[in-house]
Amino acid sequence: MLKKIFAAVIVCVFMLSLQIVHAEEEAFDWNSAPHFASKAEVAAYIENGRRQGQTAFYFVITSVTINADKEKGLKEILALNEDFVNTIALVPVGNLSAEFGTGNFFYEIVKEYPGTHVANAYLSGNTQGLTADEMQLYNVAVAIANEANKLSSPLERELYIYKELCNRGTYYDEENMFTDDQTPKRFFTAIGALIDGKANCSGFADAFYMLGRMCGLNVSRIGGMVKENGKSEKHGWNTITFDDGKTYCVDVTNGVNAKNLYLFNAPLKVIKTTHRCDWKLIPNLQQNIDERYGERLQAQ
Repeated sequence: MLKKIFAAVIVCVFMLSLQIVHAEEEAFDWNSAPHFASKAEVAAYIENGRRQGQTAFYFVITSVTINADKEKGLKEILALNEDFVNTIALVPVGNLSAEFGTGNFFYEIVKEYPGTHVANAYLSGNTQGLTADEMQLYNVAVAIANEANKLSSPLERELYIYKELCNRGTYYDEENMFTDDQTPKRFFTAIGALIDGKANCSGFADAFYMLGRMCGLNVSRIGGMVKENGKSEKHGWNTITFDDGKTYCVDVTNGVNAKNLYLFNAPLKVIKTTHRCDWKLIPNLQQNIDERYGERLQAQ
């Protein structure tokens, strides 16, 4: 069995723009907004919406009540936002607001990942809304997806995508991940991973998400922390759910750096040794190693 090597440098910080305001939505009927009891339900709601191009989300979290006192309420929203934007919304730039004294929230996606735009365009058959950079990404992604879609099983297609990303890219990061107008820099997105050949964890997660969706795979993103050299750093990776309901973690950044399958379809038993997140956000996460785990596949 190959030695388990974790990436030497695997740092990613989600720098998300935030504006906290008192939501003045007197005309909005909050009873008609979707009500959720858990963050996992909110995450699924936003993910389902963004796949349709939705950017504005009204919702009520029944387990949360923001303090009616403005000063205390703002502190609570700030504390919630730190958790919210790094684990639930997972967009480059977004604004969260809430009504004081309630659990009524409004979230707006201000900047979306190029990979989401490309996947949506591919699946809808409409590329008119893509920028020039996204159109270039689209053409590269379609070529990869066409090859992957020749393979018969979801697992084979997933493995093809993973290896393509690992072979094409190198890890790259810098402190400032946004331009002056708050546009994500290329290395922060799938454009960096597939066009420039260098990206940070967000870029590789964006690329895997994009290609996975284009190949009919049920993929998503997750954010949390990674333990490296005794320190914990913010990090992003992906999840995939198969038709039998089993869900696994996929960290392309680790594959790029370590050139192995240690974190390909990793179950909780494996991923929790280096990664930390709100595991409740990953329903049906496989607990133990099975036949889909990367090192099992590599040994075959």
